[in-house]
Amino acid sequence: AWLAALSVLAILRRTRLAEDAALGVVLASFFGFGISLLTFIQHGGNASQAGLDRFLFGQAATIVAADVTTFAVIGGAALLVVALLYKEFKLVTFDPAFAAATGLPTAALGTLLTSLTVLAVMIGLQTVGVVLMAAMLIAPASAARQWTDRLGVMLLLSGLFGAASGVTGAVLSATRENLPTGPLVILVVSALTLVSLLFAPLRGIVPERLRERRQRARVRSALSATDGRGA
Repeated sequence: AWLAALSVLAILRRTRLAEDAALGVVLASFFGFGISLLTFIQHGGNASQAGLDRFLFGQAATIVAADVTTFAVIGGAALLVVALLYKEFKLVTFDPAFAAATGLPTAALGTLLTSLTVLAVMIGLQTVGVVLMAAMLIAPASAARQWTDRLGVMLLLSGLFGAASGVTGAVLSATRENLPTGPLVILVVSALTLVSLLFAPLRGIVPERLRERRQRARVRSALSATDGRGA
């Protein structure tokens, strides 16, 4: 994943390919290599080959205390880096040209930010798997965006939404047998995103429709009053 991320950055910096094209090329190449490697290992007669599919779909039930400690250390280190370089990351992400003009090492900061994303994927491999980690990276942030226009608040909300989804999914999985934790976590965070898209006061669809309806009512009222005075 880290090599793929660096490959995307290298393609964007050294070629004229657009970001979506670079992602498509690297994703297809590395996915094909991964499937080939997976098939080779599964037919290699290696006694330790079992359980490779857990990297794709996750299996939270196999997590032990040592795994939790590892996740906490890696996640804590990543959060510390983000906290220390918050202003720099924000500038590089939203205005890389100005960041470069101020003398910031934009290439190094971009690589570091991408590496932190890879770390987040690594942490989630055993819980939800690499396939569902895409939802965990995007859905909490998408949900948080509906509630605020401030990046700092959005980061805090997305973290809370992700944590709440993980806890809720694990609790629901523990209520009955044969309920996979990873997919339940994704269902919960998807539900949170849907609720935010519909009902968030700032950007939700329903509040927006209500504001539009009130605005139209005010306009009609103003027009009626104008027509009355004209008559």
